[in-house]
Amino acid sequence: MQAEGVLHVVGALQVLVAVEDNAGVALEGDEAEGATISSHMEPRHHSRMVPTRVSPLHHSREHLHSPGYQVRHRVILFLVLIILIIILLLLLTPLMQVFHLWITPISLLPPVVCQLCFSPGHSALYCSRYTTSHTPALAALPTGENNDSVWYPDSGASAHMSPHEGILSYKTPHTGPNQVCIANGTKLPISHVGHLKLLTHGRPLNLNSVYHVPHIKYNLLSIQKLCADNACQVFFDKNSFLVKDKQMGELLLQAVNKDHVYFFHALQTRVVPGLVWHKRLGHCGDRILTRLRQHKLISNCSSFNNDCVSCKLGKSHRLPFSDVTHDTTAPLQLIYYDVWQSPVLSNLGFK
Repeated sequence: MQAEGVLHVVGALQVLVAVEDNAGVALEGDEAEGATISSHMEPRHHSRMVPTRVSPLHHSREHLHSPGYQVRHRVILFLVLIILIIILLLLLTPLMQVFHLWITPISLLPPVVCQLCFSPGHSALYCSRYTTSHTPALAALPTGENNDSVWYPDSGASAHMSPHEGILSYKTPHTGPNQVCIANGTKLPISHVGHLKLLTHGRPLNLNSVYHVPHIKYNLLSIQKLCADNACQVFFDKNSFLVKDKQMGELLLQAVNKDHVYFFHALQTRVVPGLVWHKRLGHCGDRILTRLRQHKLISNCSSFNNDCVSCKLGKSHRLPFSDVTHDTTAPLQLIYYDVWQSPVLSNLGFK
């Protein structure tokens, strides 16, 4: 709407200029006609003189070059220029306000600092140290699958290994000289040795002599130990790892391939605290629980620390003495006296 108003103002000014020009040309034409008429009204002895009529085009050119017309023309152009400048300022003011609102928050933001090289001016995505390649090593296994229920089949492992002590049952401290040697030659100590059962769709798989190695990150399943302890056979293909029963051919376990590594989620039995077995067996002693564990009559039982509150309260013969609130240092500082009387008065008023 403001642009249309500008066009209307410019058009009106042009019309005014054209009207003034036409008026000036018409005035000069009338003067020329008056001069011609006066020349015809002169005495006849002047009839020999032929009057010269000036063309209107000549008058218009002279009018354009006249000083008065040029001054008026410059004033009008100056006014038009001022009006255009005012209109442009009115149009640009909202845009400048929007630009100011948009640019102000950006100027208040802290400078971008790279998280890789800690240099300002760029982010980690555009840093020269950023790389998308994956190192083909055991440490590059998917970190999102690092929990106690995920196992990785390993044909090069001579024993089952786990960093999670809580999933093992019948565990005993490892006292032998054996250590776990990893690919780079580093030797890792073994903390405990225990057993574990993996629950499958068919029968459970027994994992015997599982090493608890605190310094590894993942559960490793020894292929040789698995086949030797469970009479099963394994099959590898492009996308999966299969464990089948050797006699019946029943599928027991299936592992999937992700990032060129086979892994599977195992449903494994949990270790029951010794306190739970203590309560199940009628609050028996620690010696009985130990013998039951040794003969494998109870499974997945941890050690019992004899911290049963019910047993302590039941075996207490009397209430404990209350805390002493006073202290005496000399005889007769504290005198005990008894004012006991019969709690029921007799009918005759005797006590």
